[in-house]
Amino acid sequence: MPTLAVLDASLSMLVTASEEPGETKLSLALQGLQKFLTHISLCNKLELLSLAAFSSSFDVVFPFSRDYDGIKRHLETIEPCDVSCISVALSRLQSYIFHEWGHAENCQTVMSMFHRICEVYYAPFTGTITCGCLSETISLCPPPQPAVLSSDTVGRSLQMSSNLKVIGFVQLADLGNPPLLSRHLIVPRPESGLSVVPGDALKSEASTDEDLSIDEGKIPSFCVLLHASLKVENMAAFCQVADDWFGVIFSWADNKKKSNLMLGLLEPGSKSVPWYGDMNLLGPLSDLPSLENPSFPVRPSEKRSYATNVVTWSRPGSLQADVQKVVRHARKLPEKTHNFYKELNKLRKAALTLGFHELLDSLASLLEREGQILRGSAHPEASLQLGHAVQQLKLPSGKDPRHASIVPMMTSYGNE
Repeated sequence: MPTLAVLDASLSMLVTASEEPGETKLSLALQGLQKFLTHISLCNKLELLSLAAFSSSFDVVFPFSRDYDGIKRHLETIEPCDVSCISVALSRLQSYIFHEWGHAENCQTVMSMFHRICEVYYAPFTGTITCGCLSETISLCPPPQPAVLSSDTVGRSLQMSSNLKVIGFVQLADLGNPPLLSRHLIVPRPESGLSVVPGDALKSEASTDEDLSIDEGKIPSFCVLLHASLKVENMAAFCQVADDWFGVIFSWADNKKKSNLMLGLLEPGSKSVPWYGDMNLLGPLSDLPSLENPSFPVRPSEKRSYATNVVTWSRPGSLQADVQKVVRHARKLPEKTHNFYKELNKLRKAALTLGFHELLDSLASLLEREGQILRGSAHPEASLQLGHAVQQLKLPSGKDPRHASIVPMMTSYGNE
């Protein structure tokens, strides 16, 4: 979670804070931020930080970065001036965060109480990952948060265990694209390496030369072995993170040269992946000798009389293919009017069934763009039908599953 540290740089911060000579509110705040940055550099090395100062105006001193030493250097350049205006600071602060991260990203704002903030929000998660007789101490970044049980009327939360137990492996093609609560980077923490207890970084910034000189690349690591195996075999590992709560470990790459070992937390419960059924009932592949090409989802041998073809998006390519089918028919209007509305209603029904309303908004924007591109080059009725479809998708009734299917627009071209 990105963090924005905001410092009051008004003249009121020059007021003496104690009997110590030269100790002002500003100097204490700068010392607190220095200790806070030291704690982050030791416990949360991947945390993105930004520094801002305000008085009657709001200024970004250092943009979001992991260069904690650079932020420390810029702390010394802040000069107090004029009066403090907290309303201006909060308004500009909100605009700055939305501009950098959008409206969907949470952002911590640090203004005071450094020690308490470090203990509550920036305590590193340290645990153990085990697979048979192999194990290693790890940390997760960002630290996982308690999961709220949706099925519980009281709204109780489930705390993740410090022991991640690998219970099995599965092909990535069979894993599909299950819904995840959150994703976390798995970082090995060698027991002989640098170990930081939450809050200790606020007491001392010094580290011994012996700790800093450790070459972690020469220490045997189970995480490295697990990461390489999953990446080469195109597999993922299921792990149990608490009672009746599971996660999936996989190799994830943000570019072609570097990949990381990631943990994806599933929804609490043993049936969090619908096409796997009860996770507690999964077993080794050798227990299914009768199937020639076993894969998920496992289909029943008998054909039920009420079985019908349904839309499934267990794999990312399935959703993309359905959207592209609608767009292809849209480009062939008005000849493909019947097919266009058939596929559109099929996609709309599936999205409403899953509560995937964002898909309808994106589809409306996509069709609106197609209408602008086709205007002037395609049949006039094509623009009319696309505009009608976009309007129906944007209406509140368009997101109501009880609302009837979208029907073609009656035009003078169709009546001729």
